[in-house]
Amino acid sequence: MLCAWSLVLLPTLWGASAWGQAAAANGKELIAVLDVEAVGATKAQASAMSDRLREELLRSGRFTLVDRAQMSAILNEQALQQTGCTSSECAVKVGQILGVKKIVTAKVTKVDANLWLFSGSMIDVETAETLRAESVQHEGSFGTLLSAGIVTLA
Repeated sequence: MLCAWSLVLLPTLWGASAWGQAAAANGKELIAVLDVEAVGATKAQASAMSDRLREELLRSGRFTLVDRAQMSAILNEQALQQTGCTSSECAVKVGQILGVKKIVTAKVTKVDANLWLFSGSMIDVETAETLRAESVQHEGSFGTLLSAGIVTLA
């Protein structure tokens, strides 16, 4: 779970350009991270992966993240849900609404009882280009994937 100190103001509160300027001023890139999509995994597992991915990206010191709750509020106002947003076109639209230059999408797939695949992409909102795509194959428990696999991907 993200701490209160990691929250950032949203474009509707400051205006998109001021929000981006604040992130630039602290030398960090402003990004949004969509909820992790679950394939064969439970909603709770995908939610835990979403939280951990956000934590690890924040911990890297390279990014300022759009707060998940505030991001959901803005998307609800725009009648656009982030859950089910699996295409790059949808991710780009969400990124434009949020006023970010890059957006991260991810998917956790439970292949069988002890085999997991966690994959993620960073998409440039202006060009719709996938800048980076990574995946981690993990054999073992979900707990181990959550603690170790997420660090590798982030």
